[in-house]
Amino acid sequence: MSAITYAVEWTAVAAHFLPIKENAMSSTDEKSDDNLADRVKKLEDEQGKAAPKDFWDRLGTVSPLIAGVFIALFGFYATNIYDKRARESEVIDRDRTVAAAELQTVEKFFPHLTSKDEDEKQAAILAISSINNPELATKIAMVFGGAGANAALTSIAVTASPADKAKVELALADLYQRYASPVWSISVASTIDGIESVSHGSCLMVQENGFALTAAHLFPKNGTALRIRIELAEAHFKIDTPTTLVAVDERNDLALIKVGKSLMFPIAQIESEPLRPGEAIVAMGFSQAGLRQVTSGTVASIDDSTGRIGLNLAVGPWFSGSPLFNSQGQVIAIVTGRDLNGGLTIAVPVSSAETLLAAARTSHTK
Repeated sequence: MSAITYAVEWTAVAAHFLPIKENAMSSTDEKSDDNLADRVKKLEDEQGKAAPKDFWDRLGTVSPLIAGVFIALFGFYATNIYDKRARESEVIDRDRTVAAAELQTVEKFFPHLTSKDEDEKQAAILAISSINNPELATKIAMVFGGAGANAALTSIAVTASPADKAKVELALADLYQRYASPVWSISVASTIDGIESVSHGSCLMVQENGFALTAAHLFPKNGTALRIRIELAEAHFKIDTPTTLVAVDERNDLALIKVGKSLMFPIAQIESEPLRPGEAIVAMGFSQAGLRQVTSGTVASIDDSTGRIGLNLAVGPWFSGSPLFNSQGQVIAIVTGRDLNGGLTIAVPVSSAETLLAAARTSHTK
């Protein structure tokens, strides 16, 4: 076979297969074009979608709101601090102004407050109270003391507001503490028709050897007093030694008792001065908790036929037998109970107890 013949045959073979290869290449190119278009479209779709936000992206979104809230809170806090300091400054300035005014007031009345004339001292304290300053008047009375201060405080307590009255009566309790040692609480255990009961009240030592005045209704009329016990509240000093009922004045509801123990008791100063309606008085007795109390009131009425005194005075049941004091710390009457109809506290003047006091003095000299 010649070279020419060989070339012709291979040319024919190549011509036979070439269209197939071209067709195959064309098909591959078309598929590639389709795949590329799909990828481009997919990329375009992915780029069109928003990427998911992480924590910092979300924080950046709400950060203006957070900043606004923080600024508002800080401003609120700063404003409150400023207002508080401003109020405190105002209070300090007001207190300084009040203190300066009080000092000027005391300076004006100082000659009267230091006077030996108790009436003059009383008038000065009442004048200070009348200029709408009962608290200052109370403090001054505590400092200067004396009968004038006692009388002034008693009058102030009667007319003061409930809040001021409580403060004044605390001051009165301190001032009258020096007169408290003769005032004891008393309990009487008794039996009536086989039923035992206990009555509580107050008593007043009138003789050093243990004679005391109290209210007669604490003792049974038709029964037996099994035990009488007196107690000094502040020291919780109880006397359980036999204490006897010496005498009773049923008309005036007074009784005289004698403590059997051999002790020397401090006694009260007694003054038989007459009381007048409207006069301020101080009572000292015991609460139901057994604590000593001081309270103030005024004389509402005086029964000339019986001598009984009606008092505008709020007291508890344990005040039966408690003393009424004047501004000098002298006992002028004994509380015996309450008038349930009239709402007044009832007392009898110590002059009504003269018979019982005489019996105590007679026994004391024996």
